[in-house]
Amino acid sequence: MKKKSIGLNVVLNVIKQCCAIIFPIITFPYVSRVLSTENYGKYNFGNSIIVYVTLFATLGITNYAIREGARIRKDKQAFQKLAEQIFTINCLTTIVSYVIFIVLLIFVPKLHAYWLLLSIQSITVLLTTIGADWVNSIYEDFFYITIRYIIVQIVSIILMFILVKKPEDYIIYAGIHVFANVGANVANFIHIRRYTHLRLTRHMNIKQHIKPMLMLFCNSLSVQLYINSDITLLGIMQNDVAVGIYSAAVKIYNIVKQLLNAVIVVIIPRISALLGENKIKEYNKLLGTVFHGILSVIMPLITGIFMLSYEIIALIGGEEYAVGYWSLRVLSLALCGAVFANFFTNAILVPNKKEKNFMIATLIAASVNIGLNFIFIPLFSYVGAAITTVIAEFIVLGFGYHYAKGLYNFKFSVRDILSCIIGCIGIVIVCAVAKLLFSNSFIILCVSALISVVVYGMILIVMKNSLTNIIIQVLKKKLKKS
Repeated sequence: MKKKSIGLNVVLNVIKQCCAIIFPIITFPYVSRVLSTENYGKYNFGNSIIVYVTLFATLGITNYAIREGARIRKDKQAFQKLAEQIFTINCLTTIVSYVIFIVLLIFVPKLHAYWLLLSIQSITVLLTTIGADWVNSIYEDFFYITIRYIIVQIVSIILMFILVKKPEDYIIYAGIHVFANVGANVANFIHIRRYTHLRLTRHMNIKQHIKPMLMLFCNSLSVQLYINSDITLLGIMQNDVAVGIYSAAVKIYNIVKQLLNAVIVVIIPRISALLGENKIKEYNKLLGTVFHGILSVIMPLITGIFMLSYEIIALIGGEEYAVGYWSLRVLSLALCGAVFANFFTNAILVPNKKEKNFMIATLIAASVNIGLNFIFIPLFSYVGAAITTVIAEFIVLGFGYHYAKGLYNFKFSVRDILSCIIGCIGIVIVCAVAKLLFSNSFIILCVSALISVVVYGMILIVMKNSLTNIIIQVLKKKLKKS
């Protein structure tokens, strides 16, 4: 198998995540205004329920398949056997999940009013299983993943502008959103035949697979509990309007988090492969480069979002949602905990088969988050929900860092950290001056973003930040070749 370029994979996955940003930026201002906070809240409440159903269906299979499959991907016969076993288990868990979902719809009165919405959103579960996108990730086929995603997003945007015209169309929007997320998975089932032919098998070898799958499932469930329980409990303890306002802030938060996590997603198969081949030096070098790269990008993003939270929500969602700008400010702080927690857990613990430690961290974080939600939501509504998310993310980060010690050997660069801090001070000054000089949200955002990028970049170059050094070296090589 031809070895894929990590750099190219990062670029492709970042492009995909940029599209994941562009799609909501294009659609959210329109959808939020057409559907209103109440119906947009209904959509997000329903989606928070389906997330759990999907989790039970996947049962930690995706992360487990990527980790184990990347280790044996060069052995076609061994991989074919593993893929058949994992796919069969996934089909069984999907059937069980649908049974549980139907029981919930029938016996939980709160869900009766949402039955049609939930039924449409539940299609995601079936298409996720059929798509088996974990095969593409194992073979680092990020070119196909990116192109497929872009095409589906374009079609979805067109459908949304044509079909979503009034508040009652939130059901139609839910269907379009399902298509946008997993609509291409049917075609993907055919595409992955270049790597393997997925078939059902009686020999699932459940005894070997089930324990690590369940551990990874518990990890994913715990993470989703402290991410989605906020919206679910807001819907139960408050109302659909509060959910709608908070969902606007959460959407922006998740968009940025997904973009930052794009690099980590790309390196997981390569890290598993390096560990499988016992290439420890290359493994540590890759981890160190990624860590300092994330550090240099995440700090200015947190600073910018915190300073411009009102303008961001007012521009993207409208003044109706801008009252929740403090929830976005609080969530911006959670980005640091979330992204670095993801780095230590998914890029270090899971490839090293330390998912048990990961599970402990996420279970504690989820328990604390849910418990605090019952205190903070009645007191502070959607801002209280944001506060509990910050606490949960940093709990996972703390445990992740603790358990990951000894599994990597790269040093933290004081120069990188210091350059980022000074650069962020520059961003604070730029944003504060822009808000004093202008009153229009769009102008404030544009001026702040453009000048902040220049100021931050210059500070990093002057202080010889490792990320800017790598970028400059790459550019020099390109210029020499041309």
